[in-house]
Amino acid sequence: MVIFKILRSAGKASDKGKVCIVARNPEALWFDDYADRVLFDEAGLYDYSRVKSARVTHGAPSPACR
Repeated sequence: MVIFKILRSAGKASDKGKVCIVARNPEALWFDDYADRVLFDEAGLYDYSRVKSARVTHGAPSPACR
């Protein structure tokens, strides 16, 4: 399990302190590599329409996720 916590946000100060919890991904190189493993997203960090379209293609990552 990985927990992302927003420590600062220039655009939305109200997001400071919010968290996103994702399942571990040993192959992850960047934040988007966790898009299909989101467990809790208080901060709204992920675009769920993109995750849904990636799942429709039987788990193949969409170009937008890379």
